[in-house]
Amino acid sequence: MRNGYPPVIILRAERGKYIRTIMKSRAENDVTPFANFLAKAVERSLDIYLDSLGRNPGEYLDLSEAAKISKNGYSQEYLSLLARTGKIGAVRFGRNWKITKEALEEYEKDHPVS
Repeated sequence: MRNGYPPVIILRAERGKYIRTIMKSRAENDVTPFANFLAKAVERSLDIYLDSLGRNPGEYLDLSEAAKISKNGYSQEYLSLLARTGKIGAVRFGRNWKITKEALEEYEKDHPVS
């Protein structure tokens, strides 16, 4: 923070992925996986901070709403599983998982249904 970098929130659900990306980066001598993980965490953290200030960083959707617009036909339950396991860019507000339309579209683009 002294150098102007924002604090990063690593969600509890992402601890395993955080450790795996560190190990993968070390094993392959390539920081790209870890840098990508941190970049997504920074973006989400900034969204959370901005939201707490009353600014809307993006339209957050409940997972039930996200399921309705899913191009891959993902159910609310499947999106919830992805959120709880840290595999999709969802954020937990209180007891509810929410996701932006952009994060849903990015996941669906990266994980096409065959």
